[in-house]
Amino acid sequence: VLLNRARGIGIPEERLLLLPSGVAVDRFPLLDNHECRRRLGLPLERPGLGFVGYSLWDLEMLAETFRLVRKELPGTFLLVIGGGVEERAKDIFRKSFSIGQDVFLPGVVSFAEVPAYLAGCDVHLLPMKNNLANRARLPNKLCDYFASGRPVAVSDVGEAADYVRRYQAGLAGGEDAGSLARVCVQLLKDPVLAQTCGRQARRIAETELSYSTLADALLEFYQKRIRRNVNQ
Repeated sequence: VLLNRARGIGIPEERLLLLPSGVAVDRFPLLDNHECRRRLGLPLERPGLGFVGYSLWDLEMLAETFRLVRKELPGTFLLVIGGGVEERAKDIFRKSFSIGQDVFLPGVVSFAEVPAYLAGCDVHLLPMKNNLANRARLPNKLCDYFASGRPVAVSDVGEAADYVRRYQAGLAGGEDAGSLARVCVQLLKDPVLAQTCGRQARRIAETELSYSTLADALLEFYQKRIRRNVNQ
C-alpha cells in the first residue's frame, strides 16, 4: 500500500525500496514445546494458541476467533503476550473466559523471554480487521512468529496474508473471525501440516526475512543511489 502510494504521488521508481519487517533470528533458538510449557506453567497436553501485541489492536476479533475455535476444540487455550498502554483492552478476555485456565495473560515480557512463550504454542494467530491501517502494514510479530517455527493462522488482509501464503508458513482465512477460526482448527487437527508450515516459517526467517539479509538489501539500495548521484 505504501509503495503504491509513493508511486501514485510521482516518486521515481529508482528511489523506492520495499523493505519488509525482519527478525533477529539468532535470538530465536528453536525450543521444545513441552519444555517451554512446563517452565511457563502452561497446560502440557492441550492445544495452545499464541498472540503477541504491544498495541492490542483487533482483540475483539481475537476473542471471537478463540471462542469459535473452542466450540470445535473445547480444550484449547490462548496465550496473549504483551499489553503495554492498552492493557485494559484485555478485559474482553477477563469477562468471557477463565483466566489462568482458558486464557493466559502474562502481560509484557522481556524480549529474551518471547521465544519460549511462542514455542509453548502450537499455532500463532494474526487477526486483522480490513481497514487501511492493517492493509498498509506488515506486523513485526509475524516475523517473530515465523522465527519460532510454528504455523500462523492469519486474516486475509494486507501483506501478512500474502507472506503466509507465499512461503506456505500457515493458512490464511477470510476477513472474519469465523474463517480465521476454521483455518486455525485445520492446523490444530493436522499436525503434519502444522509441522510442515512451521518448518517453512523458520526457513524464511533464517533467509529472506533475517535482519542480515534485509540489511544487505538496504545497503545495496543506498550504494546504488550514491553511485547514481555521483555520476550525475
